[in-house]
Parts: sequence; C-alpha cells; structure tokens
Amino acid sequence: MARYSKRIVFQACLIMTAVIFAASTGRAQLINGGFETGDATGWTLYNGAAVTATNGSIPPSSLVAHSGMYSLYTDGPYGANFDASFGTQDVLTNVSAGQTWVFAGYLLNWSGTAMGGGSNGFAVAIIKFVSSGTEISTNFSVHYGADVSLPEDQWQHFMVSAVAPASADTVRVYVQHVGEVGSVGSTWWDDLYLYQQVGVTNSLAATTQPGVQVIWPTSGGGNTQVQSATNLGQPSVWSNLGPVWQGSGSTNYMSDVPGTSPQKFYKIIQVP
Repeated sequence: MARYSKRIVFQACLIMTAVIFAASTGRAQLINGGFETGDATGWTLYNGAAVTATNGSIPPSSLVAHSGMYSLYTDGPYGANFDASFGTQDVLTNVSAGQTWVFAGYLLNWSGTAMGGGSNGFAVAIIKFVSSGTEISTNFSVHYGADVSLPEDQWQHFMVSAVAPASADTVRVYVQHVGEVGSVGSTWWDDLYLYQQVGVTNSLAATTQPGVQVIWPTSGGGNTQVQSATNLGQPSVWSNLGPVWQGSGSTNYMSDVPGTSPQKFYKIIQVP
C-alpha cells in the first residue's frame, strides 16, 4: 500500500451493532460555524453569550479557540432557577421526515473560569426540529460536566444526531451553558458543523460479523477524510467513507464492514 502522511492502524474486529456510513455535506449547512467573522453573524445569542478573540479580554488566551482566532463564549453563574447562556441558529432547508441530521463540533472547559458547583451546571448541544415556527422535537447531547466529566484546558469533540419527524421544515441548533445558583464557570464552543447523514444501515445489525477498525492520529486544526477502495490498480477509485473529521490532536476510530468485497483498502487524506 502506498505511504500516507498519517499513521494508520487497521485491526480486525467484530461488529455487534448497525454501522451507518454517512455522506456529509460538510459545514455548508451552518453559517459562521467557526465564528471567524469575528462576530455573531448567522447566530442569535442570549444571556451573556459572546464571540471572543484569542487576544480579547475574555480571556487573552490562545487556548480558547479550537482553530483560527475566534470562538463562542457561554457563561455562568445563574440565579435560583435554571437558566442558560447560549447561541442558536436556524437552518432553513428541505427537511423531510426520516432524515438523520448530525450536529457536532468542539467545546472547552477553560481552567481560568472552570465549570463547577455540582451536577446542576453543565454544557449541552441540542438539535430541535421546527414546524411552521413551532418546536416539535428536541434532542440533547450528553450533559458535559454532569453526565460525563469535562477536563480542563482540553477541547472535546461533541456530536448529537436526530431524526426529523413528520411536518418538520427547519433544523434549529443550540450550544448552551446551563446552570442555577451554585453553578460556576464558562464554556467555549468552536468549529461547529451540521450535516444530513445519508447512508445504509447494515441489515445484519443484530448479529456478530467481521469488520475492520481504522485508527489514526490527528493534529490540531487539521481536517481528515477516510477513503476506501476495492483495488489498487491503475486507476484505483477511492470513495469517501463517513464525514470529514476535524483534527483535535487526539486519536480517531472508525469501523467498516467490508461486506462481499474480496479485498478493501483504506487511506486517510488531508482536506480543507
């Protein structure tokens, strides 16, 4: 196999659940998902949420952008009742019942204003579906800082997916820092993206079957795409496998079921 710029590990595995391989429309569905306009273009902000720069006053740290120079800051603490500091955006598109939409990106618990105060304060990403202006479905990510720990000074990838119900005409996304009295700290959000997931669920989802796991390291800010081919002849035809993965400096994992193909090859490429 040809050499590539990323170290790639392949290992045999047993796939126990359905695997969906998605064709992604990238980040085009969201406006200003990286906040690199330097302002809130495309977003509506509430309760102290603000776009901040790495050299700004809240705070002057290069850590508070996952890539570029800007990110979205959502802050606490709050009063006696639950409240949220958040950003939201509506995506007006041809939404159809049964479509799967995925909202993903990165969040940061910065040590300068670290989250704390118990399980009543947390960060959460949300997909809602709207019909003629009325919210008809709400889908949450895990509650970061409550359901799962959120380490300080490390950008964490999040993802939440949801299936559009009947009559939905709009996808609405939120990133929130939620809290009440006693909740402290802030959350930063960056490199947010939304796409419609298109693929085929493996029909043998209830059975154990052979599979391959692709493992590769990433560099901060470097986006990668998994590709596969069934031959290395001339010419070989490489197809995208799954969505674009944003680089965070961590290790990514992806599983594939080769199916009836007698052989299959994989590579990782750098993408914008």
